[in-house]
Parts: sequence; C-alpha cells; structure tokens
Amino acid sequence: MAYLEEKNYTQAIANLEQAVQLSGEAPGPLGHLGYGYAVSGRRRDAEEVLSKLRQLSGRQRVSPLNSAIVYVSLGETNRALDLLEQPGGRGRGTRLAENDTPVRFDTGTSEVSDLLKK
Repeated sequence: MAYLEEKNYTQAIANLEQAVQLSGEAPGPLGHLGYGYAVSGRRRDAEEVLSKLRQLSGRQRVSPLNSAIVYVSLGETNRALDLLEQPGGRGRGTRLAENDTPVRFDTGTSEVSDLLKK
C-alpha cells in the first residue's frame, strides 16, 4: 500500500496483482487492485475488477466497500453511494469507518465521507 501512497503505481500494481493471485482472487485484494488500477488511470482494468467482484458476490459474501473504493477512484461517487446505501449493504463484516477502509482514498465528496463515518 505504501507504493500507492507514493504514487509508484507500477510497483504497487505488480504487488497487488501478485496478492490477488496468491489469495485466489479474494475480494479484499481485488478491491485494492481495482483501486490501484483506477488511480493509475487504468480504467478498463479497474472496470474488469468490478466485474469480477460482482461475479464473486454471487458465490460468497463480498463487502460493498471493495467495489465502492474502486467506483470513487474512478470518479463514480454516485455509484459508490448507491452501493453503500443498499439494504443489507452494510451487513456483518462490512467496515465503513473511513480509517478502517482497506485503502486510504480521497472520497472526493462530503457525502461519501459522511456515509463512511456512519
């Protein structure tokens, strides 16, 4: 994650891709990777991660936060808000406190920040 904070996207993405592979494409590492792709300008790759997260959610519990961080990083704040506000979107195991998010990100709007603090 330090590489992302330093904006060393090439190294960050290489590490995140390896983490996804080693985890068997677990939702957490996928969310991190989608975030990395989004902030580095790799929109198509970030959207592919969102697709994988949607597919996984049909088979297992996937925190909406994993997708929300990608949407916010792509500038799609309303989609992130919609996802986080869905009934059941904050089920057991979902961490919504901003300091507990899997990655630190600029939420871009006070709406997202306020929702994450609830």
